[in-house]
Amino acid sequence: PVRPEAVQVRVVVVKNISKLNINGKNLSLITHGNRIPLPAHVTVTSDGDSVTINGGQYSTPASLVSTKAISVNGKQYYGHLVIQQNLLIAVVPLEEYLKGVLAAEVPDSWPIEALKAQAIVSRTFVYRRIRQGKNRPYDVEDTVMDQKYEYGDSSPAIDQAVLQTAHRVVLYQGEPIEAFFHSCSGGRTERSGDIFQKDLPYLKSIPDPYCADRKKFFWSFSKTGGEIKEALREYIDPGLLGLGLRAIKIYKKTGSGRAREFLLVFDGNESEAMNGNSFRIALDPTQFKSLLVDSIQTQHRGADIIFTFQGRGYGHGVGMSQWGAYEMAIRGFRYPAIIAHYFRGTKIGLIWDIQ
Repeated sequence: PVRPEAVQVRVVVVKNISKLNINGKNLSLITHGNRIPLPAHVTVTSDGDSVTINGGQYSTPASLVSTKAISVNGKQYYGHLVIQQNLLIAVVPLEEYLKGVLAAEVPDSWPIEALKAQAIVSRTFVYRRIRQGKNRPYDVEDTVMDQKYEYGDSSPAIDQAVLQTAHRVVLYQGEPIEAFFHSCSGGRTERSGDIFQKDLPYLKSIPDPYCADRKKFFWSFSKTGGEIKEALREYIDPGLLGLGLRAIKIYKKTGSGRAREFLLVFDGNESEAMNGNSFRIALDPTQFKSLLVDSIQTQHRGADIIFTFQGRGYGHGVGMSQWGAYEMAIRGFRYPAIIAHYFRGTKIGLIWDIQ
């Protein structure tokens, strides 16, 4: 079994390095076992195979280490940094990484039991990625595609949530689960197979009364037919791009009532079906907040049409609803009950229980 304090997370913090301004205390570069002292401020460029630092060229992978946090283009990172394949990767101890995730994912003013639930779910999410990522140069990205990560001044509440759940993960049959989470389910979570094409027994669609009536997650989003076609340029038949978009309908729904597929109807009654999740992400998932779409309205503007989508919830709907966890904590539920509600049939265990 692994020593939990030895677990490190490799987080991509910059993709496609062009130019980085780096500051650090007692900064040095480690490449092929050689340690090269650097000045406190350096400029870094990379072409993928090598890295240029203040004019000197070195082969990659190369590590930048410092006795304090390292600043990259004004943002602080803890741990050490690796330059590899034109990526800048922060290598951070797991429990320190989690503090940065919680700081970016949830307000530290939330009830402590909601913060603890988020800490365990985020630890599980990244620990599973670490186990899968042995042949990749990194484990996770620092964006919503994995989970947000923002290293900064930690808060006492977040430190407490991480410390009091230290090394705990969510297990199903002894293995760390796919610990998906989202902002608000809109009243019902989604089955994993309907979004990620992989059915998992602990990620069923369940009623979620704790996130049903959050008014802030009733949303409306508008785009013209021309804007929608432009956003979908890579997804739809090129022959349809020259035609006017006349209607958008929900073509198929998932068991939770979310849009599984949309049907796009063009001039001449030409039509194309499109995966709901791809459609939402292409249009703008920060505005088109979920696939729980209650209505699609149209309004003519000259030769074009404005499409207005209205719906509930925020995010893909799979796994734990963060606002649902908040509401459960407000109502007095503790973190084991929150996790048991969203991940059915799972147990909370310790990293060193996993073989």
